[in-house]
Amino acid sequence: MPVNHYFAEIWAAISSYSSAGLIVSSDISFDIRSEDIGYIKGILTFVDNLNLHFREYVCFKEGRMEKVSYAYHYQD
Repeated sequence: MPVNHYFAEIWAAISSYSSAGLIVSSDISFDIRSEDIGYIKGILTFVDNLNLHFREYVCFKEGRMEKVSYAYHYQD
């Protein structure tokens, strides 16, 4: 799976939760470095005013995704 498809799946999930009213704001950046390598980072604010800060550096090799580095931080 190319990295742009993975990022599209993430964006679709965020959009779905936003439409449902669970995510009230999002600030996300996608950096596609090649067809198989990409970086995503962002902040999601949920309806209860809590935030999820996240980042992932992913690489697709032989049809499998590898998260080279990642961080998720949920805070109020």
